Amino acid sequence: MSSSEWQKASIERAIPTALDDKHVEMEWKLKSVQDPAWDHAFHAAAQPRVGAGDFVYGLDPKVSGDRIRWTVPTESAQEFTEEVLKRVAAANKRFREVLDERAAHQARQQGR
Repeated sequence: MSSSEWQKASIERAIPTALDDKHVEMEWKLKSVQDPAWDHAFHAAAQPRVGAGDFVYGLDPKVSGDRIRWTVPTESAQEFTEEVLKRVAAANKRFREVLDERAAHQARQQGR
């Protein structure tokens, strides 16, 4: 896949599912399934978190197909949504670089 063929990831919708009175499982649906290297870039985009203890010390989100899932404290759902949006943007930027690196590598291989 070249960078011109790739469609950057974007959130189509967020779907909250209440687990109990304190937690909600947030599911963000992406417009398309991404390459495994994009998933890696999404996780690598994690920055130190500032805020409530559950937000700072909680587990990381899981990417599966066209879904990002994260069990979060109900009162902090907006903070987690902002974190996911930041990671998606950073992963898109990094993955475009990965695609460019792949294309350059292929060009070098073909030039041999």
